[in-house]
Amino acid sequence: MKFKIGCAMAVLTCLYFDLSYSRAVKDMFTKDKDAQQIDERPQISNDEQKTSENKVENESQNNITPNTKDKEEITADNSNQTEKQATPEKEKIVGDPIVLKINNKKIFKRSDILAMMKTVPVQLVQGMSADKLFELLKTQAMISYLVQEQAKKAGMDKTKEYLDQLEKVKERLLFEMFVAKEIMPKTQSEATLKARYQKYLVNFKAGDEVKVSYIMLNTEKEAKETLDALSKGTNFEKLQKDKGNGSESIDRYLPLNVFPEDVQKQIPTAKGKVAKDFAKLNDKFVIFRLDDKRAMKPLVFEEAKPMLQQMIMREEMDNMVMRLSKQFKVENFSESGKPIPLSIGSISNSQQSTTK
Repeated sequence: MKFKIGCAMAVLTCLYFDLSYSRAVKDMFTKDKDAQQIDERPQISNDEQKTSENKVENESQNNITPNTKDKEEITADNSNQTEKQATPEKEKIVGDPIVLKINNKKIFKRSDILAMMKTVPVQLVQGMSADKLFELLKTQAMISYLVQEQAKKAGMDKTKEYLDQLEKVKERLLFEMFVAKEIMPKTQSEATLKARYQKYLVNFKAGDEVKVSYIMLNTEKEAKETLDALSKGTNFEKLQKDKGNGSESIDRYLPLNVFPEDVQKQIPTAKGKVAKDFAKLNDKFVIFRLDDKRAMKPLVFEEAKPMLQQMIMREEMDNMVMRLSKQFKVENFSESGKPIPLSIGSISNSQQSTTK
């Protein structure tokens, strides 16, 4: 589904680029043409110009008649009529008309295209008129349908790969729809968020938060060699680049207590210092440098909102899964088939991460 949306957006971007480019070329051509017409006008001398101006002025004074005003009004009326013809009134839309038909089989109604318009990011079509966007999306709908029909003709909709993926999409869609209806509203409630924020303030623990850089290594031998190189003055950034493997500098503060206790011990306490020993993190060996440290303060309500929403989501998911697991009599087993307790937290966190 994400792939399909990505393709659709790519098509829309290309079409928008083509439209903008053609409009710019047209404007440039028009300006050049107007400039050329101005340059090609016959040149006259100053004496000829003065003689011509005097002649026109005399003729104007001699030819004034009572009908001059009527002629001016007629000219103005003709001008207004020309303007009206140049900018015709927009067609009146009645009901929900068909705006695209393919092979007398597939139809797209106006409401279908309007629904698509609501999903387009504003920044992608900034400056584009609603009419142009409507036509662009109608073209996108046509392309999408034609490609799908061609894929069906090739039998791709009958392949095992397609059917397996389709089943997964259906399962994911049902899960997301249920969560969106049953849980998401609770994460948006201002009252619920404020109550959860008060709980956050009560449970907040003072401490330090740090910015760190690190070099990540695959083996203990590499870690010892890297520590040796650092002790001899080798540049930390150079070793980060040379070792790669996910080594980086984190440009944001992290609470020190998010790190496991044994890892915390290997993060230097002084700013700019490099650890004298490596930390073991899962199956990797990590050497830290402390870039900055400060006292941690509780977030203000607006800053804390995303975190609070995650907390509410996790709690609601845990409660829901616990309730449903009892309702459907779920039994949990280890890899060897031995009965073990069901870990609700791990389930909800796993499901939550896949919906991001």
